[in-house]
Amino acid sequence: MGEYGTPSSIIKCTLSKVKFPEVCPVCLDEPFDLVPITVFERKSVARPPVTRADIFSSGPKPNFGRQEPETQSSVLFWIPACAAHMNIVTIKTKAIGALGFFILFYPALFFALAMIRDVRYGGNLLFDLVIFLIIVTVTGGLLAFGFMPRSLQRAIVFDGVNRGENVVLLRIHNDEYRRLFLEQNQSHADIMA
Repeated sequence: MGEYGTPSSIIKCTLSKVKFPEVCPVCLDEPFDLVPITVFERKSVARPPVTRADIFSSGPKPNFGRQEPETQSSVLFWIPACAAHMNIVTIKTKAIGALGFFILFYPALFFALAMIRDVRYGGNLLFDLVIFLIIVTVTGGLLAFGFMPRSLQRAIVFDGVNRGENVVLLRIHNDEYRRLFLEQNQSHADIMA
């Protein structure tokens, strides 16, 4: 591992003092604007041990010691980005992907059943196959648009935030940007792994 780590290296920073270099994390161009990225702090809450009386009671059933994630708070980071890399996945884009899937599911099922009918009883299989492939391609494109992380979210990956310990864990995939980040935050950033 070099002085500035590898793309899979986790960087541990002080949350209150973290600063991002004034270049785009993807292409290292001059930034156009700041992009807000929200990171949710998660805290696992352990349940108390389960007794036999708990199992046979008429109240709510226990979860047998499983950890349940509980969202505690969120932290907003403003990251400089160029105009080409300012888009991020939001609730709106996820809704477009999910809605597209649910709207196109029935037509895809209809043409899949039509292909089975064409094979069994003879018919125009090619027409139904082409329409089915078009629907599946459009559905895949909508799902990719809605749920795949954008280039900015792939360049900087936030692995965790802990406000109580004033710590943020992140991975930076661009080597030059990682070097700039570590130099700018050298007094309160360490490479963990």
